[in-house]
Amino acid sequence: PIASWSLIRPNEGHFISQINATQREWPAVHVLDLLGEQVIKNPQAIALTDGHQHWTYQQLDQYTNQMAQCLLARYTVQPGDRIALRMERSPEAIALMIGILKTGASYLAIDRSFPTARMQYILTDSAARLLLFDHDEVDSGDCPRVNLAALDWASHSALAPAITVDPQAVMYTIYTSGSTGQPKGVQIRHASLVNYLLHNRDTYQLGATDHSVLLSSMAFDLSYTSIWTPLVNGARLSILPESDFLVAEDLLEILQRDRIRLLKITPSAFKVLVNDPRFVIASGDLALRMIVLGGEKIRLDDVQKYLELSPGLVIFVDEYGPTEATIGVANRVIDRENLVALLAAQLAGSNIGRPIANTELHVLDLHDGPAGMGMIGELCIAGAGLAAGYWRRPALTAERFVAHPQDAGLRLYRTGDLARWLPEGELEFLGRRDHQVKVRGYRVEVEEIEAIIRLEEVVDEVVVLPWESEQGVSLAAYVLLAAGATKEQLRPVLEGVLPSYMMPHFLIELTQLPQLPNGKIDRRSLPDPQTALRAHQGQLTRAERPEEKLLVEAFEQVMKISPIGLNDDFFSLGGDSVQAMQIIAYLYQADYGLEIKDIFMQPLLADLVAFLQPLEEAEDDGLDFDDFDGIESEELDIINQIINS
Repeated sequence: PIASWSLIRPNEGHFISQINATQREWPAVHVLDLLGEQVIKNPQAIALTDGHQHWTYQQLDQYTNQMAQCLLARYTVQPGDRIALRMERSPEAIALMIGILKTGASYLAIDRSFPTARMQYILTDSAARLLLFDHDEVDSGDCPRVNLAALDWASHSALAPAITVDPQAVMYTIYTSGSTGQPKGVQIRHASLVNYLLHNRDTYQLGATDHSVLLSSMAFDLSYTSIWTPLVNGARLSILPESDFLVAEDLLEILQRDRIRLLKITPSAFKVLVNDPRFVIASGDLALRMIVLGGEKIRLDDVQKYLELSPGLVIFVDEYGPTEATIGVANRVIDRENLVALLAAQLAGSNIGRPIANTELHVLDLHDGPAGMGMIGELCIAGAGLAAGYWRRPALTAERFVAHPQDAGLRLYRTGDLARWLPEGELEFLGRRDHQVKVRGYRVEVEEIEAIIRLEEVVDEVVVLPWESEQGVSLAAYVLLAAGATKEQLRPVLEGVLPSYMMPHFLIELTQLPQLPNGKIDRRSLPDPQTALRAHQGQLTRAERPEEKLLVEAFEQVMKISPIGLNDDFFSLGGDSVQAMQIIAYLYQADYGLEIKDIFMQPLLADLVAFLQPLEEAEDDGLDFDDFDGIESEELDIINQIINS
């Protein structure tokens, strides 16, 4: 029994074993089998829509067969190949993912915001057979590339290829941040995703009315809950148009128009939604019954705010899981009944719940024995969700995927996360053993950012640290610059080599880095980034005109920084999309309008003030301010609470 691993009380070992008794019998199928069932059951139901195109399950089956036949005939794709996709969210992109799987190959989605060098590295490292892309011409290096417009898939047979797909075959590869300075490819099997999908179907009674919306990048597995859950249950997948940042107005429109019932979203993006003033109006007209929050620590105050505004019967699912274990391996349900108790608990970390079907969670001590109840240790995962391993990284695979100490037939994935068992049998997540962090739901190794920045000639040394505030996690880069170099030279260089979610929010120039007696960098002695930034900012350019003073006031109130001047920059102050939305809401209360794109395109306050307009002059292509004329006083009070939260 588990108690034999180390000195753990027998009753504790028995209790943990019961928690991990999650065995469920699923059919030995792959994702295409589950999708095929819905083609037979619901051929005329809408499977995919972007608001303009509406594809039925029958059409989706036909189109994906044609795409698969095209890839096999024209590009000699073989089972086991990896086919890369760099495309906007669209019905065609989803169909190509399915078409690739029907050839027996696996797909590798690449985020369109990735710098060219990062994309080329991934294509080369993965030995991708082909890169499929849509609008923008791309430099794929040595990897053959094909524009979607030139694919000519519609001329091929609509019959399914005569290829048998093994449920244990690799379905997709996702590249995650790596501490060596280069990302690493995680390979996930069909059977692992099937286990996740069937667990959710059975646990939450999902069916053909549980429509979902895709609003995140297809290059990250956070989006696969949104993509595959409706498609294997006969429901509809709506696709949010591509944008550089989440526009709450667009999301709310789809939630209402398409009667979305399942929403998968990061806590950061959810905060943008519930902090948008229009949400006060829309909340009573939403069909949502299940909101899955994953990718980073949940914010219970945002959940509380939603439940106070929305009268519907909705549950929140707080989901935990690394990419190496297929999206989610533990979760807990939050509803109106248990929210009060969770708020009162005031845990040091985050309650991530219990394991899903066919999954074991173990907390191991420093000697790799099981930690007792309440003892902190490393969280390890076993079960159906584990990845096949890291592509072309046998040493790293052997280091992170180890033999199960109790069952010789199983593997354990060492997450590097710290956790402990709570008395009720749930797990509390307490952080990391290393410097890995989550930024807007994306996993980031700060060592990779440091390694990339060190390659730049203008930098002598750098340390990157995460800073957590009520707004979430921000990245601060403390740099020693080469002689004659400036921070202004560094930022545009970094934007060319780092994905947006890995870009430091703060660039702090230092003359020296603090050191410990042993010569290592003393990270704990590095200054608070906002304090350090203000010290190096120099003399403030004071606001004089009323509009300037109002804009500065909005920034100071939302960003919790004072004083701020017209020579300050939104991004240099650590700004993000959540704060941008709160600034817009604050200005609305003063009868002024501003669009989120203005803040992102004109981050310097001296430039941004020109875009600030009185509401009566504001154009109707931003916030629809007329919608607020009929708001009751109680709702205005709620908007004020949102702004001040």
